[in-house]
Amino acid sequence: MNTKKSKTDLLLEAIHPIEYMNFERYLVSKLGKSHNIDYFGYWVWKKEEMRIQHLGQNVEVKPYTHGLTRKFLSDFNKLIEGYFVSVSVDHNEQLRNIYMVTEMRKRHAYKLFDDYLKEAKEFNKNRVLKGFANNVLSLRACFEEYMILNARNDEDGMAKITGDICKITEIIFFQNELFQFINLKLFVGKPFNPLLNVDIIIRRIEENSSFFEKNHANVYVLYLIASLIKGFDTMADLLKVVKYLNKREKSFTVGFLKIAYESLFRLALFRTNTGNEDALRVAFKVFKEMERKGILKKLPHIQPLIFFSAINLSFRLEDIEFAEKLISNYSSKLISVPHDKVLLVCMAMLDYEKGKPDEAKEKLLNLKNKNATLCLYSKVTLLKIMYDKNELRGIMSFADSVKHYLLRKEEINEAYRESIFKFFSFVTNLAVAKRKNGRGLMQIRERYNSEKRLFQRKWVSEKIKELEEIYVR
Repeated sequence: MNTKKSKTDLLLEAIHPIEYMNFERYLVSKLGKSHNIDYFGYWVWKKEEMRIQHLGQNVEVKPYTHGLTRKFLSDFNKLIEGYFVSVSVDHNEQLRNIYMVTEMRKRHAYKLFDDYLKEAKEFNKNRVLKGFANNVLSLRACFEEYMILNARNDEDGMAKITGDICKITEIIFFQNELFQFINLKLFVGKPFNPLLNVDIIIRRIEENSSFFEKNHANVYVLYLIASLIKGFDTMADLLKVVKYLNKREKSFTVGFLKIAYESLFRLALFRTNTGNEDALRVAFKVFKEMERKGILKKLPHIQPLIFFSAINLSFRLEDIEFAEKLISNYSSKLISVPHDKVLLVCMAMLDYEKGKPDEAKEKLLNLKNKNATLCLYSKVTLLKIMYDKNELRGIMSFADSVKHYLLRKEEINEAYRESIFKFFSFVTNLAVAKRKNGRGLMQIRERYNSEKRLFQRKWVSEKIKELEEIYVR
């Protein structure tokens, strides 16, 4: 049976239940009082199908009986697309102004052109523009004004507008270059080949820091984050950026806040990989700040590995309640492809932390994952379960197989890999001590006390103490 959905079905399924009535009003406005039975009939049928699916009911929906021609579907698609465009325009006052400016120029309605252009400029003057899109709209407004000045032969005005265009273009260029630099350095790890040296951009913004801080907060934040990537001394430097985000929160879109907080979160995580315990707490604080401010709730999706990292930090800082909250309230925001595996590993780790090793093992035993981070933590959780359940003889070979896997993964940096391998060594030594009535336990304690960087340090410490309570008198 062919279950492939048509583009029409996919478009209709993108309409949220809360806006069904608005969509029907839109159809009425486009189709007139007759409602066009074919379009409305198909919509009513599809709406009932979606309602039943949303409720998770097993009620069988009767097939749609009328024929659906290619022309019908094509025309209906255009109607639905028009609805989505209208929603976007209705929510963007600046975009409406620009559309009206363009139309009035084309229609030679010059008085109205001046009025709408004035509104567009007032909008820019009275509000801090949020992000790249609005800067582009400002650029478009300038171009529309240039075209009118050209028609009026106002060459001085034309020269002034081209200067404004250059200033806005420079701001957009700075934003894009900094944005690319941050993404390649923090999220991808690839070499950065800028059109303009980032140091020059950073220096240019520093020379005009008060202008950017006041008028282009989004560019200023990207500059602050890029500066941190270039190098920072203490976690207090990173927290200063968090403080600025809090201070200027209303200047940013939710999407931009997500990117900014995730970048700071990543920067702090990098420091945790080198054994910085202060960075551990700061990274957790950054993510909890995102949640506290309702940013996670407003986002349509959450990056899976960011979500996983937050869950992992919750366990490391013994805040199991926050981990449960994240899984319960936000796991639905993970995109479907990596969603199941990310969530399964998170839930297995939660089971282990709550003292349910058998449930955790069942989730992880046959899980196959190509992502190095998820694979590492699933195998580490299984390794800890093996130790706790006294399945000690297989620990060394299991740890060795994970080590060989990690050696093939370039995304695991050398310092982090070394810390993980030390953990494997401790687990195997503890397994031997456990099997041989505490033999070698004093050496394990001495080695642990001298170790500055160690993956899963808290767990290793707990297991040493457990054996010491039994064998050390």
